Amino acid sequence: MKRNTLIIILVIALAAVGYWGFRNNKILAKWELQAENQYRNAFAELNNNLNSLESELATALVTKSNERRLVKFNNIWRDAFAVQEDLGELPIAGISLAKFKSLLARIERYTYQLSQDNINENLSAKDWDNLNKLHNQVQVVTKEMEDIHNKIEKEGFKWSEQRHIILEEEDLKNNSILSSLQELEGRVDEISINIGKMKEKPFDKLNLQLGEVKEDKKNKKSRIKPKEAINIAQEFLGDRSKEFDFEVAEDEINPEAKNIITVNANSKKMNNNGITFDISKSLGEVVWFLEQRPFKDPELETKEIKKEARNFIKRIDYKENLELEEVNPQKNIGLVTFIPKGKEVLFYPQPVRIKVALDNGDIMGFNNLAFLANKNLAQKVNLEPKLSLKEAKEKVNKRLELISNRLVVINNDVNEKVLTYEFTGKFKKQKYKVYINANTGREEQIIEV
Repeated sequence: MKRNTLIIILVIALAAVGYWGFRNNKILAKWELQAENQYRNAFAELNNNLNSLESELATALVTKSNERRLVKFNNIWRDAFAVQEDLGELPIAGISLAKFKSLLARIERYTYQLSQDNINENLSAKDWDNLNKLHNQVQVVTKEMEDIHNKIEKEGFKWSEQRHIILEEEDLKNNSILSSLQELEGRVDEISINIGKMKEKPFDKLNLQLGEVKEDKKNKKSRIKPKEAINIAQEFLGDRSKEFDFEVAEDEINPEAKNIITVNANSKKMNNNGITFDISKSLGEVVWFLEQRPFKDPELETKEIKKEARNFIKRIDYKENLELEEVNPQKNIGLVTFIPKGKEVLFYPQPVRIKVALDNGDIMGFNNLAFLANKNLAQKVNLEPKLSLKEAKEKVNKRLELISNRLVVINNDVNEKVLTYEFTGKFKKQKYKVYINANTGREEQIIEV
């Protein structure tokens, strides 16, 4: 009798363990599928934006109209920036693509400069030649990326099986896709060009993408050490840090991130959940962090997402006055955007973004990069408008039924930071935002909400 009872108990226990394992595997498989889809979309967008960049460069070379060419220049630097964003969404932290990123950086800066220098002038022979060389480089990269895409489809490569870790040289040899990306780096180097000295734009989008937070030369001696970086990451994570093991990743192969220390946190107790931190060596602040783990069914509503995000900002003792601007629920994550506010002016180029898990309210991501790269923006832009609110309103189309207005600093179409009046209004039941330059009255942007 006792033996039968024991057998029954063992069978029930095995069934329970089997069900638990099955359920966890099902959740993990679901998360991996979602992650794989996101990575595939990012790579597809990367190829689309590269093709667009190549096309815009080609048409800029044959365009006769100076007015149309200026439009092309704006499209080119936008595409170059978009490609950089797409690269940042792929799990390729173990590969140094500094030369490829440098190519995109040169394209973005150079076409921006040309759009400023050639407003009323034709393109010089030297500038045409430089553009032609840049186009040749992009053609090579686009072809390489298309080959990599075909290889991914043929080999059934899965991005979700990669990890945000530094890979050893041997790992790259055994991974045909990642090694192909590394070879692409060499192809860019073979056809490098010398554009010459270009105008520098402090705090531009390029700096944000490359992770170059401006270093304070006065505090160069006080650059934080690896152990201090781990302490900063643990303190930033709060009580949850007890669940993770922390280590500093080697960053020598990432020259474009020379002012960044990367800290990895992993938990074997929690299905190998991982968190990656980027910490500024000179500022000692968390620039960016992201956690990856399986998700349960979403439960949080918008009101609760806002509450968790505000509590997090309060807990990390964020020094700036932040105004919650937007909440965007996306499947398992709520993306919350805060905008710094000073002297009743909002600073759009300095967004602070937070990812909130919709299953339990955990903070899964934090992006402080734009804020740090644009530090002291309030001191660099004149916040006293020359135009009155009434004068600015006269610049808005009369057909727009105005709802609200406020002063904001934005990046205009040529990536300059300008003080504007933001007017929100309705036309045919659709909302729009119109940005009028507070000093010149120029209509800087119109956005459909």
